[in-house]
Amino acid sequence: MKRGIRPILLFLSLLVAPAARCYGQELLDKINKADELPLSDFLTAAGKNTFFEEILIDTLNLQYAEVLALPAEDVVLAVKSAYRVLFPTENPNRPVHGFDGSVGLSKLFADSGTTVSSTLSTTPSSSGGSDTSRFSLEIAQPIARNAFGKTNRTTRKLTQIENRILEMQIVEAYEDYYADLITLYYTWHAEYAALMSSQNSYTTSRSLIQEMEAKFGYGIANRLDLDKSNIQFYSKWDSLIQQERTFKETTDLIKQAMMIDDTEKLYRPVLEDYRNFDEITFDTCYDEFRSSSRTYEVFDLTEQKSELNVRLKADELLPSANLYAAYDLAGKGIFFKDGPGDQSIRIGIDLEYPIASSKARASYETEKIAQKRTALSNSNKKIELKTQLLSLFRQMEADKERISLADSRMEMAERIAESETKDYNLGKSDLNDLISALNQVDSVSQSRINTIVRQNQNMVELLRFTDRLITEEEVFKKESAIEEKTDS
Repeated sequence: MKRGIRPILLFLSLLVAPAARCYGQELLDKINKADELPLSDFLTAAGKNTFFEEILIDTLNLQYAEVLALPAEDVVLAVKSAYRVLFPTENPNRPVHGFDGSVGLSKLFADSGTTVSSTLSTTPSSSGGSDTSRFSLEIAQPIARNAFGKTNRTTRKLTQIENRILEMQIVEAYEDYYADLITLYYTWHAEYAALMSSQNSYTTSRSLIQEMEAKFGYGIANRLDLDKSNIQFYSKWDSLIQQERTFKETTDLIKQAMMIDDTEKLYRPVLEDYRNFDEITFDTCYDEFRSSSRTYEVFDLTEQKSELNVRLKADELLPSANLYAAYDLAGKGIFFKDGPGDQSIRIGIDLEYPIASSKARASYETEKIAQKRTALSNSNKKIELKTQLLSLFRQMEADKERISLADSRMEMAERIAESETKDYNLGKSDLNDLISALNQVDSVSQSRINTIVRQNQNMVELLRFTDRLITEEEVFKKESAIEEKTDS
């Protein structure tokens, strides 16, 4: 009876074998024939997508921020005209009528705070005589609040600082997305390597099960060994299915980044070793980070911004006081047609001072507290950044040693697997030892791949963290292209 079961089991296993033997081969053949996509080519293609444009489009608003923040410096022309009818009390039956109008020009010089204005007007005379005209030229200069344009100049500088911070935040967002693309490529790289490793394990396991089926058919191997081989094989098959799905999904993300809408198109990454950072030391990297990074420039700018805000609030505590000088000319006729008349010069001061200034005082004191908070926050962030950078360096140093160990372990695991295969075929060891040796090769291989990818990703993170992954010149070169595209 037992001999009758053996051929049936062998027959069932042979039904599964054809599907198992061809599984994954078609996809792998397509991948191996697909175009190689080096990291540099991927970044060049991805750099043309609209995600980068969406990040940089905000820079187009910055050129208008300074103009919007300051009082308008335009020359303002004001024209008024009307036809007026007057009813004098001396002779109400004979109303006076005539042209009534004015023309005015005004100009503010924001950096000095000076306002220059002139007005020319004419109106009918209520006495029944000729029309009266008046010309006035006035210059006003603030001497307390916004003294000689001080507040406007502070506002201009504050706006420039805010613009600079926004520029660097946009570059930071650009760099973060750029780093995400590189990290995506390295992930894809790892999944491709894992797929190749999984396929090799699958092929080795398939060869083992074929050999075991033959031995079982001849009565050399027992049912237990056949079951162990099948479990090993199906485990590798399941792993290959999962790895193929993961690789396909990441390939779709790669194509999405390159704006390629082709579900059938395949690429394969160029397998590169990890980036070496032997020449980089923590002290050198940290010193450069503090002296020339955007992050530390933002720290300085935020403290300058807080100081300027305090100045603006302090200026609001001052009275509004303006010196002014004016020249007035009065005459007859429409716009002095009948000749000029009286002339006068006015020199004076206007003053407005809020007696109860508790709100302005509270706003000023609050801004001073915010200034202290900014300084303390920046100081704490600098300590945190140094700790994070040191942790990243230690991780990279540890992974460098782990990669070296993984290389040695890989060589040993492959030698052990080769030896166990020979010993098992000669009957010197059992199947458990062989399966264990094969699994050890897979485990060490996957661990090595993961460590290399993490090392590459950490190197990218180091460059991103220290603001050296991409330069502002590269970003704003692309910004100029977007501005030209927008203008067209």
